[in-house]
Amino acid sequence: MTRLSISALLSLSLLTACPGSGKKDTLSDDDVAMLGTAADLPPATAFLAMFLFPFMASAEMDCPTITEDDDGTLQIEGDCTDTEGQTWSGSASVGGTGVTWNEFDIFGLTLDGTQTMGLDGSLVTNMTLDGDMGDGVQLTYAYTDHTVTNYMSFFSAAFEGGPYDYAVSGGVSVGELGDFTIESTVAHTGTCEYEPDSGSQTLTGPFTIVFTYDGAENCDGCIPWTSGDQSGEFCRDIGGDTGSWDTGDWDTGW
Repeated sequence: MTRLSISALLSLSLLTACPGSGKKDTLSDDDVAMLGTAADLPPATAFLAMFLFPFMASAEMDCPTITEDDDGTLQIEGDCTDTEGQTWSGSASVGGTGVTWNEFDIFGLTLDGTQTMGLDGSLVTNMTLDGDMGDGVQLTYAYTDHTVTNYMSFFSAAFEGGPYDYAVSGGVSVGELGDFTIESTVAHTGTCEYEPDSGSQTLTGPFTIVFTYDGAENCDGCIPWTSGDQSGEFCRDIGGDTGSWDTGDWDTGW
């Protein structure tokens, strides 16, 4: 797995945008993008840890430093610059039950907290995520008991395109927009190449916003959203080989 493919995984979830400024009468495209990103970032970072670090350990890379405990847990130490000029800082540990991040900086994101994998197939995240993605794009999330059911299905979605189904719940603080609870269900059988077949994502806080997945009936690469009297769509540019999600001021490849 190359660095490009790992960073592409984050691009799947990062509908990057600038944070807003608290409760608003009108949501900008960037505000909507920040909210639309919130649910799927934690499983993406956990997946990155579970596959990137073992790959790096097998490749015997010098930076970051990776050692293995007797129980198979990988210990990752940064504070170095690799041969490609990538700077790594902080530390992390990856084991059979999850990931612990200690101010670990990876691809411009700083992660701090825990992600625990349950025997029931769940992934529970209590973590902060901050990042300067360049061009003034700042990501700031704080997750509380963010829970993904059937997290292996999410990983299948990221790399195989389905079929998949999973649900998301828990709390998240989104930049300066405020604190929200997440309720999301996603299902896909492969009917649509560009978006999930069905499901929805609802974030409830200072205001409520609902994203509706309708790929089975309207496979146009667009995800409708509503919030009060406002409505709009995330639309994927399906003209290229990889496409991108149009989030207003920022386009991120998928």
